[in-house]
Amino acid sequence: ASNSFDIILANPPYIPESDIPKLAIEVRSYDPIIALDGGDDGLKEYKVILKQLQKIKSKNGSKLIMEIYNDNAEDLIDYVNNIGLAARDENIRYDMNRKKRVLIIDL
Repeated sequence: ASNSFDIILANPPYIPESDIPKLAIEVRSYDPIIALDGGDDGLKEYKVILKQLQKIKSKNGSKLIMEIYNDNAEDLIDYVNNIGLAARDENIRYDMNRKKRVLIIDL
């Protein structure tokens, strides 16, 4: 059994704690808080995932595909670059409302 992966998909909680009260009522009242709360900056769970990558990426190269929050996308890209991975605006995909929604990182 291998502990490496070619593609890793993640949809971690990404809303900064202070933004949760500002969310639409149908989101903040019905989604579990654990699915929303990304800590002070919204990046808490991304940092956990990114720290684990060296242990699970494939030797032939892997892709990490994560849902992201438009409002902290630039901070996430900065963090990814600061830990030695490469992410740029070209790695972002947009949703139908032209909000930054997905980040794709080649590992």
